[in-house]
Amino acid sequence: MTSAQALVKATKARLDALNNGGVQAQRAQLQAQHDQAQSQLTSAQDQLVVAQARVAAAQNGSLDAQVKAAQAQVDAAREKLISDQTHLDQLDSGPQAEDVQAAQDAVDQATQQVALAQQPSTQQDIAAQQALVEGAKQALAKAQAPYTAYDLAQQQDMVSSAAAQVDKAENPYTDQDVATAQAGVDQAQAALAQAQLGVQETQVVAPVDGVVLNRQVSPGALVGPTSPIVTLIPPQLDVDINVDEASLGKVQQGQTVQIVVPAYADQPFTGTITTIAPAVDQKTRTSAVQITPQDPQNRLKAGMLATVSVTVGDQPDALLVPRTAVGSNVTPGMQTSVITIDPTGKVVRTPVQIGLTSGDQVQISSGLSDGQLVATGNTGGLTDGEIVQPQVQTLTASVLAH
Repeated sequence: MTSAQALVKATKARLDALNNGGVQAQRAQLQAQHDQAQSQLTSAQDQLVVAQARVAAAQNGSLDAQVKAAQAQVDAAREKLISDQTHLDQLDSGPQAEDVQAAQDAVDQATQQVALAQQPSTQQDIAAQQALVEGAKQALAKAQAPYTAYDLAQQQDMVSSAAAQVDKAENPYTDQDVATAQAGVDQAQAALAQAQLGVQETQVVAPVDGVVLNRQVSPGALVGPTSPIVTLIPPQLDVDINVDEASLGKVQQGQTVQIVVPAYADQPFTGTITTIAPAVDQKTRTSAVQITPQDPQNRLKAGMLATVSVTVGDQPDALLVPRTAVGSNVTPGMQTSVITIDPTGKVVRTPVQIGLTSGDQVQISSGLSDGQLVATGNTGGLTDGEIVQPQVQTLTASVLAH
């Protein structure tokens, strides 16, 4: 582009010179030459840069790569030349012996096939083919009439036998056979029922759950319907007590009680009243009460003697006397008397009213005051006004109302 511009300027300068002539034309020509020379200088500098880049590439190994690539092309061309020369040598040397033999074998086989086509079969082959034709004819005839009269008769016999078997399968038994079989079934059921009854009679089943305490007969002994065999203890022990008629109104189902047995005198058990008899015994004037104890460790045993305390009331700061001072047959609310001893030692029979009772202690609701001496034990021989020498024993009570 620079050269073209310089050429344009030079051409234009010549045109101007032709138009104007003289010094201006020469000046313009010189200017054009100068511009053209400057353009050539720039082009030469660019070529110098390109040449320097090629020199640097050659020094960095790019030229070696080009040389190796060219050498590889030469080696490939040489190998191809050798291969082509070998193939040419083979063509020049003519066919190999094995190739000629293979071609000859192919010609012989083709000749045999031509001869076979011209004369396809010998007499033996024709006979074999004739036999095949006869077999095919027989097969065709059998297909058109597959069964002879003998075959049909034999097949009819087989059908009749199969029909008889089917009839026997549909009606395997006569009415007499069924009746005989039913009689056998009834007899077997009767024998089974008799055997089951015999097995049941050899087993003794307890009417309730429990634990065997003792066995009263030995294995093999003869027993009757009323003969005791074993003694059972219920799995859940109950405590039975009798509550007097006067206190029965204060006992309720679900009430909590305290149970003490001699085996664990210092470890009372807690129990709950579960049932109360609906009637009172006419002789003892008491009612049976059943209590279920709380004994998770199963320490209570059947037959133990237990003392049961049933709380029917609570009286704080109660005035108490030993039960031996009033007698054992006292009930809450009754009137009785006790033997008191005044400070001078004189015996005085004092009427009192019984309050609550608890074990060996009895509450005196009226008739006595705190601090009075009360005679205990056998007081039947004491009379009013008699002078005695008392032996004082102080008792302390913490619980009342049983």
